[in-house]
Amino acid sequence: MKMVGGCLESIAVIGAGVIGGAIVKSLLKKRYEGKVIATRRDIGKLKELEAVGAKTTTSNKEAASKADIIFLCVKPGDIEKVVKEISGEIKGKLVISTA
Repeated sequence: MKMVGGCLESIAVIGAGVIGGAIVKSLLKKRYEGKVIATRRDIGKLKELEAVGAKTTTSNKEAASKADIIFLCVKPGDIEKVVKEISGEIKGKLVISTA
């Protein structure tokens, strides 16, 4: 994991719906502003997370490539697809699934 001044460089939350969105908001409250990257298919919901300080993208691969820690907050039926999608970006990173 990349550390800058003893701090993590960034955290990705893939699937920023109900659970993922709550994780994003909690991280932002804990002073991780500018370090949280959220993904979601609904662009409108991503705008809401941008408004509270999260970086956003619709690309799971992009988010995973930029993160040191990756939260997978997708539905259990989608987890295999998402892991395959980001598989080239997770080596040496902490990956946590809420599924």
